[in-house]
Amino acid sequence: MPPFTKTIAPTFANPGRNVLASPWSNWAPIHKNTASNCKRHSNHCACTLNEQPFIAGVAPAFADYIVFGALQWARCVSPMKLLTDDDSVYAWRKRLLDYFDGMAGKAMAREI
Repeated sequence: MPPFTKTIAPTFANPGRNVLASPWSNWAPIHKNTASNCKRHSNHCACTLNEQPFIAGVAPAFADYIVFGALQWARCVSPMKLLTDDDSVYAWRKRLLDYFDGMAGKAMAREI
């Protein structure tokens, strides 16, 4: 059973208990695995971004915006640092944060 299911499933079984009111200790094991899983999955993008500036090629397109959207969501809601400064995915995300007059970069967020 995945760690998420073991930790959170009993809360959903009891609708009287608020999931978001759970103590941080219930969520911490999930977050430890999230950073390593993110790194593992971002390797696929990193391989592409080592060869070209964007996932779609020389300019950003649908594929870039879909992946960027997930990372932007994490950047806005999570306290975890998911990317490292020396990662090609980090550099790519930084470029996209500056697109459209820096609109995405101006969102209230934690730096991931």
